[in-house]
Amino acid sequence: MLKRAWFQGIQDERDYHGYPEFKLRGNPWLGQGEEAVYSRVLMVGILRLMEQHGWRHLTSIDISKKSCDKDSLFFEFTGIVCNPTIFSISLNQTDRLRIIEAPSDVPKLVRSIIQGLWKIQDERNYNTAFEFKLLGNPWMAQGSDTVQIRVLLMRLISGLRSAGYRLYATVDMNAGNDGYDLDSWFFRREDS
Repeated sequence: MLKRAWFQGIQDERDYHGYPEFKLRGNPWLGQGEEAVYSRVLMVGILRLMEQHGWRHLTSIDISKKSCDKDSLFFEFTGIVCNPTIFSISLNQTDRLRIIEAPSDVPKLVRSIIQGLWKIQDERNYNTAFEFKLLGNPWMAQGSDTVQIRVLLMRLISGLRSAGYRLYATVDMNAGNDGYDLDSWFFRREDS
């Protein structure tokens, strides 16, 4: 799965204190540039694979005070094997929202939710993602915009939930410029 999901492949495999460790080529957990989208594609693949083997995501936790650390993901064994629809929404730079590995109806739904509260400056395909460039700098908002962007994100979660997608995981998986980083969201279709 890792070879298929990570476009640069595996560099090395080893035993790390009794557990398998895979070193991937490139910097998937830096989450910058071209790798930003593909690292989320990789995480979607990991979450799907775990469910296909009966493991459901329980929580993601930052358990380290180290600089540029990442979340640890915890899973629980349910024994329920399924092939769920999972996709990611990532908040990038100071004004971008990317939809990654989503069904084709999701970008249209997200667009309508955003337009109800915020202006979209541009939209485009970015690698394998669909990207909205929002007006201003919502991820570094000031004043009343700090409230408005939170309302937008709550409505996004609510709107996707109404369409059958539940927020399944939030994961800190990149190190932003100057130490600023934003969680990536992973949604799962409720019926799968």
